[in-house]
Amino acid sequence: MDPALAREIFGSLGGLVEIGAASEAGSQALSDVSVADFMPRHRRELDQILDAVKEIGNFTTAVMEITEALGWFNEHEVTSASLLMWSGGIEEYSTSLDQSTIPRHVLRMGLDLQLAQLLHALVRIGTRNGAPIEATSRRITTAVTLAANLGGNHDTDTPRTVVRMWRVKFLPDLLMPSSATPADEKAKLREYSRTLEAMTNGTRTWKTADKVPHHSATGRQLSLMGDLSRGAVSPPAFAKAWLDCRRRALNEGDQVAEALSRRLDQVFYALDDYPIDPAFRETGDVTDAELLSVVVNALDQIRHDEEPRTGST
Repeated sequence: MDPALAREIFGSLGGLVEIGAASEAGSQALSDVSVADFMPRHRRELDQILDAVKEIGNFTTAVMEITEALGWFNEHEVTSASLLMWSGGIEEYSTSLDQSTIPRHVLRMGLDLQLAQLLHALVRIGTRNGAPIEATSRRITTAVTLAANLGGNHDTDTPRTVVRMWRVKFLPDLLMPSSATPADEKAKLREYSRTLEAMTNGTRTWKTADKVPHHSATGRQLSLMGDLSRGAVSPPAFAKAWLDCRRRALNEGDQVAEALSRRLDQVFYALDDYPIDPAFRETGDVTDAELLSVVVNALDQIRHDEEPRTGST
């Protein structure tokens, strides 16, 4: 993976560290803002973000060590010039800014801009490494949520807002017919846009399968899995209907807890290698029997996940 993309990510995170430190300092003079004081309180958040970044980019240890070379997370002076840079020059530079606190709207602009740029860099990595879009989007959402906290914003609506800002700032130039973006990359960007919107809209989240409404797209996915396990639907018919429901679930914003999501992902990954039309089946493709086995196993795991836990006596 191109280390330049890693530098873009680490750069935005460096900006968020400075913005977070300045925000947390409150009414202190900018000269008193200390990254060294800020980092111990937020090292866990940063480490979680970096873990997600490493997974998303499949980065090597050597690439991740770029963070140390850049020095953004080590003690250094936070200046008005750097904060204005992170905010895209929302205010004109003045030496008087160094003598006082930075205006809140500058920090807010810097936070918004760096979060949008961070998300864009993560999506670009996702479109290039071929990882499953849904799983990658989940990691991106986690990274952006933690990065917002690092920058001083704990609003639960922030990830959804960042997705909207990212779409407005970056996607039109990449998706318009006149764009030089390759067709396959456009398709992935559109899928990321739909998936990230669904994951961050916060309209519905179900912790267990029994809480999922039967009429919902996710409920229909679970019903179809039961139908296949009982032989009430053929594997090809199941595959077509289940994938249609998955697309509808993303478009309608269905959200499920991590354990249930993992079980549904198992079925999706199997279907990714399952040819609905037998005429296109090749050696190594998932067979009808293998698809049935994956679905039955996923249902068993769902039931196991939802069994009451009893402590040892």
